[in-house]
Amino acid sequence: MVIERKNIETAYEKWHSASKALNNQSSPNRHYTQQSKTQNPAQNKSRVRNDSSPCSPRSSSTELDGKLVIESASSNGSQKSVNNNPVRLSSSTDISQRPSLPVFNVSAQFEVRQLLSHLHEAWKKFQPLQTALSQVNKQLDILLQEPPKDMYLTKEERSILDWHLANLEFANATELHNLSLRHWDQDDLFELSGDHCVLQDGYGSVTDNLAHYITSGQSLTVGLKPRDNHLTSVTTTTSSSTLSTYKLGSGHIELKSTVKRISYSNTGVQVDVLNSAFSQDDLIEYEADALICTLPLGILKESIQQDNETTMHQSQITTNESSTNCLTKLVVPRFEPRLPDWKISAIQRLGFGVLNKVVLIFERSFWDRSHNLFGHVNESTNSRGELFLFWSITDKPVLIALVAGRAACDLENEKTSPTRRLSPGSKGQNALINNCATSTSHLLGRGLKEPIITRAMQVLRGIFTQEGSNSSSISNNNNNSNSSNCNGMHSNQEKKKVVIPNPIDAYVTRWRTDPYSRGSYSYVAVGATGADYDILAEPVYHPSSSSGEKQTTTHVSHQSHGIDGISMPTNNPRIFFAGEHTCRCYPATVHGALLSGLREAARVANYYFPGQTPVRASGFKLNTSQSTNLHF
Repeated sequence: MVIERKNIETAYEKWHSASKALNNQSSPNRHYTQQSKTQNPAQNKSRVRNDSSPCSPRSSSTELDGKLVIESASSNGSQKSVNNNPVRLSSSTDISQRPSLPVFNVSAQFEVRQLLSHLHEAWKKFQPLQTALSQVNKQLDILLQEPPKDMYLTKEERSILDWHLANLEFANATELHNLSLRHWDQDDLFELSGDHCVLQDGYGSVTDNLAHYITSGQSLTVGLKPRDNHLTSVTTTTSSSTLSTYKLGSGHIELKSTVKRISYSNTGVQVDVLNSAFSQDDLIEYEADALICTLPLGILKESIQQDNETTMHQSQITTNESSTNCLTKLVVPRFEPRLPDWKISAIQRLGFGVLNKVVLIFERSFWDRSHNLFGHVNESTNSRGELFLFWSITDKPVLIALVAGRAACDLENEKTSPTRRLSPGSKGQNALINNCATSTSHLLGRGLKEPIITRAMQVLRGIFTQEGSNSSSISNNNNNSNSSNCNGMHSNQEKKKVVIPNPIDAYVTRWRTDPYSRGSYSYVAVGATGADYDILAEPVYHPSSSSGEKQTTTHVSHQSHGIDGISMPTNNPRIFFAGEHTCRCYPATVHGALLSGLREAARVANYYFPGQTPVRASGFKLNTSQSTNLHF
């Protein structure tokens, strides 16, 4: 409405200015009158003047002619009207002093009428809004005089609404006000159909199986032999000298290594890592032709922030002792040279949220195992995401509670217990769950000191017992006390029969403070779009390369010595990016991350081994300009 009102004011000012200018030009005999007075005032027996009434911009020339009158020089001062005759002079008037016919600016009149039409159109748009605003103000006055007796939502209704909002915050790993209202659900169009798939052994089973095939030299593709002649050069550097240079065969996975620096040029890449099993002070250098970067978006964000805050210039980064000490102190990897601006902008626009979980491990199950999940409605809006949903998805007596939204961020600031920091889904965590389900260990129970564990047990006892937190006793004689109706919807009589045991161990995640993730998964933040996922997926060239701008195709023109003596192109991209934050169709999912890895593997093969790989995915153009004899 403010815009429409402004349009009316602008249209009125333009029309008023044009009308005023036209009125000033509508005195055609003014020049004659002034001239006659100046030349011969004594002989001027009559003069022509305009009517004092203002001239309307819509008046025709005939109407204007009718308003012209002659003032006679006679003593009685009579006047004669002029109709259908432009000018009528007295007989005593000299023919040389007769006024000319009035001339009007037709284009100016047209402009005035056009501006008036615009003013009418603006008013037509504004008037309904003004009427609607008047009605709203009347209703507000009525409400102020007679306020409603109750709130719009009852306390129970508000709590249920908060539960659904918490479920939405769980799906996006952030509070709702951080989401783009227009693009937050841009991936819904590509959502997979069918039932959800849950890996009972955790997502670690995916990486464990992939690692098994890689390290054992087996192939994931039937009938395809893996290459065993791919070598990567590795140099171990100390503060004083280079210790050794060796080569790693295919299928090598380096563990306990923290990436400190990623350097890339026209001829290849170099990755400096710190291997805690080898040394706490010396860096290990890995050299290759290309690199696929799967660092989480949270790490990329912190890397940009670290690069902006540091006072160390690139000219000071050398392979001497001082630079080595500086690199070992870096919290996140450093890119040299700096990533291009278009890549940095996309990294900053997309959001990277947090979802935390509380894993409760019991000796036995007291809930209905046929139900995979049950919910808990919190009383406060601020804590609506805390322990709002419980999962029972394994064949072990384990419950997983979700902490989303603001509660997930608040959990990061709570004091942590000295429990083991094993990532859920890893081999160590699976062994822990199996051990907890069968026996008692001196390592167990440390996670029970977490305050969130105490609150989780209060919630469970409030769901499954009538007495709530008072029913905390553990009975060894109630091994068969779990009921088939324990699905979170019990009558009071059924609740009395259930005794909730204390967990034998627990684990609490804090992904925001995890130094190797800095969050859980990505979301479309305010100011971001789905196109930012595609930008993050684009490979990066060295700035000095002829193909240094963001693009997906390249022309091979230069060669360098590469794998096994094979000539490799020098103006190809050097850093490729994969991960859920690079998959526009399936972000924030494991299958999205997996598909992005396959996509980048095909992209690398298409760039560096043109014509040798059957790349058929949409969006890729197979480069057949050169061919090399390689055996896979």
